Amino acid sequence: MQFTDVTYKVVLKGLAPSQEKEKDSLNGVTGAVSPGEVLALMGPSGSGKTTLLSLLGGRLQGKSSMTGGPVTYNDRSHSKFLKSRIGFVTQHDNLFPHLTVKEPLTYSALLRLPKTLSKDRKANRALDVICDLGLERCQDMMIGGSFVRGVSDREWKRVCIGNEILINPSLLFLDEPTSGLDSTTALRIVQMLQDIARL
Repeated sequence: MQFTDVTYKVVLKGLAPSQEKEKDSLNGVTGAVSPGEVLALMGPSGSGKTTLLSLLGGRLQGKSSMTGGPVTYNDRSHSKFLKSRIGFVTQHDNLFPHLTVKEPLTYSALLRLPKTLSKDRKANRALDVICDLGLERCQDMMIGGSFVRGVSDREWKRVCIGNEILINPSLLFLDEPTSGLDSTTALRIVQMLQDIARL
């Protein structure tokens, strides 16, 4: 993936339409990622990391504009087909707290994998992802949330990542995959992502 001199402006609303102003959210950002690589975007809060990830993943909508060089994936511009090959894990993924670890992954496999695969093969793909992410021990535990006890933060993050790697994406974007985790857990998540990138 390559992006050159990307500038992104957002429209700030005023009391009247004539008072609307444009503000640069990103200005002249350039970069590239090669196959098998893990690229980390680092910067202070509010520096535009999430905006850049959303823009590169084709997820920004609304009253805004992007200028500059193109964003290309293997020298191809963004399209509906390419979007289906891109995985995106948001910072605060919403998982139903009363489901077990296995259930959202199985549902995701049934809904997102091609219709040419049988129901059994889709369910087996979900089990493969559970094994790849080391979630076998907790696959029948509830995910949990604010009012329901469930899996640890590390396991919760892995379930979120698993929902996206089910479709074997060509490109995987993760927004703050280590936020809220202790240093040991964060290291294990990054090592797991490196293993996924090498596949």
